[in-house]
Amino acid sequence: MLKDKNIEKLSRFILIGTFILLLSYTIFLQFLSPALYGVDSYYHIRVTNLIKESGFKYSFPWAQFSTFKYLFSDKDLLLHILTLPFTYLSNDIVVSAKYAIIFFNLLFLLTFTLILKKYLPSFLVPPFLITIFLSPTFSIYFLYLRPATLAAIFTILAIHFLIKKRWLGVFFVSFLYSLSHISFMMVLIFALICEFIRYERERNFFSKNVTAAILGIMAGTIIHPNFPYNLFSFYLNGILVPLYSLGGKNIDFGRELYSILTKSAFLNNFMVFFIFTLILWSALISRIKVSFSTLAILGCSGIYLTLSFFSNRFWYISGPLVIIFAASYLKDWWDTKKDEVTIRKRIRFFLVMWAGITILGGSYSVNSLADIIRSQISQNTHYENMAKWMRDNIPPHQTIYHAYWSDSPYFMCFNPKNNYLVALDPIYMYHWSPKIYKIYRDLKEGEEKQAYSYLKYLFNTKYGYSRKSAGFYATIKDDQRFKIIYEDEYGVIFALNGKD
Repeated sequence: MLKDKNIEKLSRFILIGTFILLLSYTIFLQFLSPALYGVDSYYHIRVTNLIKESGFKYSFPWAQFSTFKYLFSDKDLLLHILTLPFTYLSNDIVVSAKYAIIFFNLLFLLTFTLILKKYLPSFLVPPFLITIFLSPTFSIYFLYLRPATLAAIFTILAIHFLIKKRWLGVFFVSFLYSLSHISFMMVLIFALICEFIRYERERNFFSKNVTAAILGIMAGTIIHPNFPYNLFSFYLNGILVPLYSLGGKNIDFGRELYSILTKSAFLNNFMVFFIFTLILWSALISRIKVSFSTLAILGCSGIYLTLSFFSNRFWYISGPLVIIFAASYLKDWWDTKKDEVTIRKRIRFFLVMWAGITILGGSYSVNSLADIIRSQISQNTHYENMAKWMRDNIPPHQTIYHAYWSDSPYFMCFNPKNNYLVALDPIYMYHWSPKIYKIYRDLKEGEEKQAYSYLKYLFNTKYGYSRKSAGFYATIKDDQRFKIIYEDEYGVIFALNGKD
């Protein structure tokens, strides 16, 4: 396939240079912000430090009105274990988190590069690598300290091992995946998809893949230090959250759980749509003998691609899988044509077209990502300052009210001496008490007339925080029993200072 020693040496040099450039780009973006990106990053670095201080058998006192207080399970255990060494590199909790994120970025890029090289010559890997960063959705998620990056790595490896019938690899990936992310059952789904396609094409069902996936999941689930509570966590996050988010339950889940406008989905993931259009066009004008690998990758990536239209967070893994699918299809095209002259012409055409699309898509991606980064820096710096003020000015062991469930990860990170109401996801409060969750939600919307009494007697709080954009902020301003003791342009910290 276009073999030439000098070209191959130059190609490897360009590939290594591109790899270093992309990693440097993510490092630059990471340290461009004095704060972390996202909300969950703060939760994960705090839990990592909790493991560092107390080991794996620890309670979670911060979420007072949540199942976390009684049935806590670390569903992202492996992320925290791998992050743990980086907490020794810096006394600054934010800096240590950034080191960990860079490490996970490196693992992903290595995995993605090695899998692409299974299908492409070295000189074509760089454009495929760069393509993934043309998605603002991928680029911003890549900057978070979240288990989704580990899940993406294990997803890519699992599909590769399933295709190659490496059942031991399937077992170990399934084992590690079940300790890393709530979506670990996807390995079993991938195994069934791959074997169904294999059977349809070859009348061969490699049952060891399915067995290895099941045994790996079982082993990881049982060995988890929080077993059997991790099963309860899977039930809440893996079953109830998707059902409730689709079923119209009146719960304020994170925006990433819902779909976005078609125009935004198209612009933020333009290369995914472009790749499918290009492959469809190629399939219509050329007779290509499609391999089992290509069909298996398409079947697995199709699951995530379908889910992406219902939940924005799935675009993060859909992009890499679609690019690997394109690489496999391109290999099939080469293997079918076997015409050196035609291949060279088509490659030149592809590279010119890719360069043009990259320039156009790259401009939008950079501007969109810049807007997201500016917004997150502003928001997260605000929360960090609020949390540090609480730490320095509010007595320990107080339960602090917060209008949104997503406020608490910041506060727990920088003010662990106080307690809060709910953390990480509203499902934990809703399942603990739907009635209390409704009160909590009505308070946030500013629709609860007994706000003062609920904060004082139900939530047992003397202090609280509210964004100025929350309906609850109007409640504070209109009721003299609430006293604002600290504020900035985005939010306020208040105290209860009146009588009923």
